[in-house]
Amino acid sequence: MVMKRYNNRKKSVIFNNGNTCIDNIFELEKIGSGHDGIVFRFNNLALKLLKYDITLRKDKSLMTYDKAIAFMNRLYVKRTTKPLECMFDEDGIFCGIVMDYIFDVTSSKDLSLRRDSGDFTCRELLECVYDLYDDFSSFTESGILVEDLNRGSYIYSYDYVHLCDMDKFKILSTSSHNIYDNNINKFNFYIAKLLYFEMIKDKSLSKEDLRQLSKWVRQVSNGRNFILSLEKSIGTLDDTKVGDFSKSMCKSILHR
Repeated sequence: MVMKRYNNRKKSVIFNNGNTCIDNIFELEKIGSGHDGIVFRFNNLALKLLKYDITLRKDKSLMTYDKAIAFMNRLYVKRTTKPLECMFDEDGIFCGIVMDYIFDVTSSKDLSLRRDSGDFTCRELLECVYDLYDDFSSFTESGILVEDLNRGSYIYSYDYVHLCDMDKFKILSTSSHNIYDNNINKFNFYIAKLLYFEMIKDKSLSKEDLRQLSKWVRQVSNGRNFILSLEKSIGTLDDTKVGDFSKSMCKSILHR
């Protein structure tokens, strides 16, 4: 595999356990990037090298050392790629986080391993929903406000979806109904958008159709019965592919 070089850039990092030191993180395989950092693969781990200084990270509600430590110590999660360790540079300054590496089957170069996101079954969808519900409950119990869920928040692996990129999640000093309501809405939104992404694969959808589907996402995100309704809709269709189920749901939403 040819890996991108960064103009001979060099940065040494060390894990907070003191047992792992990487001479140059830029020589590792790059597996992702965003406005707040670059993600590299190191064996079965994903290393996120953060951008910006601590002041700007705090101003933008991005990842900080205190936030990483809180996520590490407070959370038990099943399908969320939370920090496992912190990384420091050669000057001892916090510069990134260590997470489990989640293999993305939708972009695998090995065709024998590649799988389309719509090929998973409704049974796998419901298993994913139940696990993520527990994760979001853990966020709420730990006073963590879920923020900034977007298309980059999904990794499709062998066992379906994993939630990633917790950087903009906020830690609140006291628990409140605002956290509960927000996180329930965000959970519903995350699942609804998962189905929405399958629905919009249909290139025949008009702009009005897309507006109606976006409206549906907003409506179910703010409801309290979305998951019960989803379970009822799936019913005995456990072995139905998510892609086919989403097409049927799309037609129902658009009254076709």
